[in-house]
Amino acid sequence: MPVPEAFAHMVHCFHQDVDLLGWSKDELISHMFGCLHGHQKAEVRAYLDQLLAQNPTGAELRQLWLDADPDWYFRDGKNCASSSA
Repeated sequence: MPVPEAFAHMVHCFHQDVDLLGWSKDELISHMFGCLHGHQKAEVRAYLDQLLAQNPTGAELRQLWLDADPDWYFRDGKNCASSSA
């Protein structure tokens, strides 16, 4: 499934210190959607609805995140999931 431009834009709103802000999950989601314009929000919601309906594995979700070329990575419990790994 190709990553929509609006999702890639939202991914770039994450930065390396975002986890230091002490936000709740709801506050973080609100901030990320705040980076999007109306039509982008609808595009990202539709993409996430379609994606989650497919019940992707953790590895598939990690790859989709990496395909969006993020500046911020999720740890997988062993290593940092990065495009250079």
